[in-house]
Amino acid sequence: PVGVVEGLPPISQIACGLGHSLALSRDGRTVYSWGWGDAGQLGRDPDPSRSRPGSGWGRVGVVRFPAGVGRFAKIAAGRAHSLALTTDGVLWSWGSDRHGRLARPSTCGSQTGEVPGIVPDEVWGGGRVVDVACGYDHSLMVVMEKDAFLRRVRGEGRR
Repeated sequence: PVGVVEGLPPISQIACGLGHSLALSRDGRTVYSWGWGDAGQLGRDPDPSRSRPGSGWGRVGVVRFPAGVGRFAKIAAGRAHSLALTTDGVLWSWGSDRHGRLARPSTCGSQTGEVPGIVPDEVWGGGRVVDVACGYDHSLMVVMEKDAFLRRVRGEGRR
């Protein structure tokens, strides 16, 4: 059955993972999440009413970013991880870091990065990230470097 997600303001983008979804507000200031959150992919405290897979979608909530992050331009969702790209090219990741899909050295080797964190420039070798996407177990970044677009893949702990 088709349902309506209640509690969202006007949105500009949506992204769907395996069991979670993200929405970006039209003004780019807020990322919302709902669905399964057992690997931290919601970027916020899990909904206590949603204790196990198959028990419902849980409530819409706001992803926890530090104050002063700015506006977001893109969002993406994978199996158990999420990405958000700011308008000034800062990439944030959160959720499961299995296989290095978060592309953050501080979480590599751990299972989750429940709090959104910045993906450092060293991961893609500099340049400006202009687009992002998630696959099942990997993250993709399009990087603009000296007027050329380069694609860099992060998955299985490699660049």
